[in-house]
Amino acid sequence: MKLWVGICICFYCYGAWANCTSGLFAQSTRDTLRTTFTAGATAALSKNNKISPYVHVRSDQIFGKVHQMIVGAERLVQIQTWRFQPHSKPALYFADAVQKLIQKRRRQKAKKPVHIWLMINLISANATTKKQQMQRFVTKHDLQHPEVVLHFGYFKRRLLGANHAKTVTVDHKVALISGANFSKNYNGSGFFDLAFEFSGDVVRYIDRDFYQIWISYIKSGTPPDTWKQRNSTQRHGCLPILLTRSKAFPDPSSTPTKNSMNHTFLKTVASAKKTVEIFTPSLNVKSFMNEILAAVMRGVRVKIILNKGYVADLQNLPTRGGSNRQSVKRLHHALLKVLKPKEICERLQIRWYSDDGREPTLGSGPPTNHAKMMIVDDRVSFVGSANMDNQSWVNSREIALFIDSSRHAKQWQQDVFYPNFEKAKPVSQCNYAF
Repeated sequence: MKLWVGICICFYCYGAWANCTSGLFAQSTRDTLRTTFTAGATAALSKNNKISPYVHVRSDQIFGKVHQMIVGAERLVQIQTWRFQPHSKPALYFADAVQKLIQKRRRQKAKKPVHIWLMINLISANATTKKQQMQRFVTKHDLQHPEVVLHFGYFKRRLLGANHAKTVTVDHKVALISGANFSKNYNGSGFFDLAFEFSGDVVRYIDRDFYQIWISYIKSGTPPDTWKQRNSTQRHGCLPILLTRSKAFPDPSSTPTKNSMNHTFLKTVASAKKTVEIFTPSLNVKSFMNEILAAVMRGVRVKIILNKGYVADLQNLPTRGGSNRQSVKRLHHALLKVLKPKEICERLQIRWYSDDGREPTLGSGPPTNHAKMMIVDDRVSFVGSANMDNQSWVNSREIALFIDSSRHAKQWQQDVFYPNFEKAKPVSQCNYAF
C-alpha cells in the first residue's frame, strides 16, 4: 500500500501530470491524493494511458469483447464479477473462449499455460453449492487442461459487504471496465449496459487492486503480484486517469464510508461550473444529492437518467436510502424553497430511462438500464461499477475511474448519454416543462 501512496505523491510533487491535466480534474484529484484512506480504499493516478474509441453496449458486444480478450491471452487473465451464473449466456461466452484458447495454445505448442483467475462474489450460506456448480461447469465444458489453468476465488460476502466491481484484464496490457455481470440478466439483449476498454499504466493499477483483494479475501492460490511488472513500455500520450476504490463494509448503515471513490465523486460535482450529467440505475445517497442541489443553486445545469421502480422495495428498507421516486421528490422539495417549479425543471432535468423511447422502462430486470456514468463540464468522466445509492457508497466494494479528457467526454455524450436522455421520459414534476 505504501507503494501506491509513494507513486501518487511522486506524481503530485514533480508535477508530471499537471501539464496535461485540466483545472477541474486537478482540483478534485489533488484533494483525493492528499487524503488518507484505509487499505483497499485508496486511489492511484496514472497518465500514460489510452482508451478505445469504441464503447461496448449490451450483452453481445460486452461479452463478445471479453471472449476476444480471453482468446488472445498469452500469459494471464484476471476477472472479477459480482455474479457468475453457469447457465447464463455470458458464462457460455466464457466457456467458449477458454475452449478456443486451449485449442490455440495446442496449435502453438506453447510450453507455458495461460492462467485465468476468476473472482466471484457469493453469500457464505451458499458457498458449498456455488463451488459445486462451478466444478460441474468446468467439467461440462471440459475447461481444465494443461494449456489453460483456471483458478477460482470466492469473495464471501458478509451481510451487505459484497464485491460489486467488474473488471477483466489480460497480460497486464488491456482492461475492460463495466457494470455487467456473468448473469442471466444479460441473456438476449439483457440490461442496457456499457463497457470501456483501457490500455496503458492504469491496467497495472487495476491488476494491483485485483491482487490486493485476492490476498485479503481469498488468500489461497495467490495470483502473481503484477506490481513487479514495469510500467507500460508503449507511450500512449498523456491521458490522466484516477483509479478510485471503496472497501466492502458489512453492516447496515446510511452513512457513506470514507474512501477515495466517494470522496472524488463529491469533490468533482462540487467543482462543477457548467454541467453535470449522470446515468445511473439508482440515486439516493444524501451527501451526493446535497452536492447536486448545491450545483443547481450555483447555476450548474444537471441532467440525470434514472430507472423507474428499480429495486424500490429493497431501496425503501431502513438504511438503504429510499427509492428513485422518493429521491426525485426530495430534490424538488428542497429546490422549491428557493426556485420556481419551471426554474427547477430547467436547471435539474431528471428523466426515467426508456428502452423503447415510448414509455419509461419499469422494474429491476432487463431491458432496464444497468450502466453507470457521469460527465462533468464536458471534461471529466466517471465509468465503473458504482451506482449512486447507499449499497454502493456504504457497503459494496467498487471501482470507479475518473478520466480527464474532453475528447472522450464529448464522444460519450454523443454516443451514449444524449441519445438515451432524448429517449428518456421526464419525471412527473416536469412533464409540463417539455
